[in-house]
Amino acid sequence: METGKGIAHILVVDDTLQNRLLAEVRLQSAGYRVSQAESGEQALDMFLAEVPDLVLLDVRMPGLDGFDTLQRMRALPHGKEVPVVFLTALDDEDTHRRALAAGAEDFLSKPLRPTELLIRVRSLLRLREAMRSLHQSHELVSTQRDALVRARDLRERLSAFVVHDLKAPLANISAASDLLARKVDNESARRTIGMIQRGCMDMSRMVMNLLDVARTEDGQLPLQSTQFDLRTMVDDVIERIRATRGQSAGAVQFETSYDLEDERIEGDPALLRRVIENLIDNALRYSPAHSSIRVLAEKREGQVDILVRDEGPGIPEEYRERVFEMYQRLDETHDRSGRGLGLVFCRAAVEAHGGAIWVDPRPEGQGATFHVRLCMRPEAPTHDVVVN
Repeated sequence: METGKGIAHILVVDDTLQNRLLAEVRLQSAGYRVSQAESGEQALDMFLAEVPDLVLLDVRMPGLDGFDTLQRMRALPHGKEVPVVFLTALDDEDTHRRALAAGAEDFLSKPLRPTELLIRVRSLLRLREAMRSLHQSHELVSTQRDALVRARDLRERLSAFVVHDLKAPLANISAASDLLARKVDNESARRTIGMIQRGCMDMSRMVMNLLDVARTEDGQLPLQSTQFDLRTMVDDVIERIRATRGQSAGAVQFETSYDLEDERIEGDPALLRRVIENLIDNALRYSPAHSSIRVLAEKREGQVDILVRDEGPGIPEEYRERVFEMYQRLDETHDRSGRGLGLVFCRAAVEAHGGAIWVDPRPEGQGATFHVRLCMRPEAPTHDVVVN
């Protein structure tokens, strides 16, 4: 009979040679390896030399009896892992209670009945093997959990590095380019400065997207909810994009449409502003020259819809859900995932507000419309915020 580590080894402890030999013959014929000990002291020495898979232990022995032997055995290395079956000629309930209280897994009455002996031994060895497998599985899960924790900590440190160590130089580049833009009057130089400013804006947005997407994976995207003016926010985002991209020949035009019962909405203005920036940036990348991007906002009955519509190649139906998944890239014609995190962030930020974002169905080749729906909470906010 084999266990996970080979043929099962059983230690038989009894001061009577005839009892030991009887047990050994029955167990060896069933395929077990058997060792004999004639006293509790010898059993402890043999246990230290080689830990068995199961112990058959007589209760009444000179010197250390079975109860004392078991108590000392449990204190040895691996002593608590090995099942012990008491062998007793005493058929009284008090002895049986003491045997179980001492930590024995089972007991057998002498003289031993071969069939009962083999059934008990086989059952306890299977139980021990199951417990060993469970312990190994627990260790594996613990190891994997520790690896995941280390990976998460590494990712958090990397995110902190990206955010804190890249934001400062980006801010310096942006400030320097703004200063240059005020001092130069050469159109070519202004265009070059505009490219620098656009790059800074894109990099800043990517850095913040990275941080916030990492937070959403840990369920830690906090909202700083307040009231703000939606029209002012959208107009300001578009104006800043116009300022950095200029009005060169073939430039994409912006159109806005507002149907707002109340222009003030409630939400996290910083997150929702970046949602609009990401959606407009996504539309710009796929808009042909001389085309238009329309931004529509509607609010009625506690529901706000924000739509960003372009005249690019559009998105086939089978791709309209995948564009919001992490690092998804479609094909060369329909790649709307951009740098991999912009639309992922949009979904995370919108869902953090209890809303939804999707791509409206339109015939392929007639552009794409990204649709954001926010459900406003009925309670009034406690303070306002100025949108910069």
